[in-house]
Amino acid sequence: MDVNAKDGAWGVGGYVLFLQTWSIVILVFLLLPTVLWLKIVGNSGRLSLAYLATGTVLFLLAFVLEGRLIWNAIRIRLHYHEEVKKLGTTWSSIQAQDPPGDPTKSLLGEQWWNLPATIFGTLAVLWALVQWSGVGALLDQLIARSGH
Repeated sequence: MDVNAKDGAWGVGGYVLFLQTWSIVILVFLLLPTVLWLKIVGNSGRLSLAYLATGTVLFLLAFVLEGRLIWNAIRIRLHYHEEVKKLGTTWSSIQAQDPPGDPTKSLLGEQWWNLPATIFGTLAVLWALVQWSGVGALLDQLIARSGH
């Protein structure tokens, strides 16, 4: 990380944008199609536990990738804090140098609870999508059939 980087984001602005973009893309373009696919397959009357394997693998893959992207952003934030501490012995001496702000603020949020709130909100929307689309009822029927 370079305090004097041209991007004004410690030289990692492009990478943080990459992390943000792919975090959203994974949720929208991997999880949403999986839910819709389950709805289509469920309506055909051919839904079985074998069909759930694909969806389960995609969900697990998406969550692993999301976790990795978020972990990389957290590592950048921790490194940012280390670099800021190196700029001076007091906060006023650090501020006098006017360093760029935290490059991960737009992804992780300013407060510790911003990211968890965003994640829980996204999961709530996905849960609602599963319920409102009828996929939840299809999965309940499949589980009931496989238990007998």
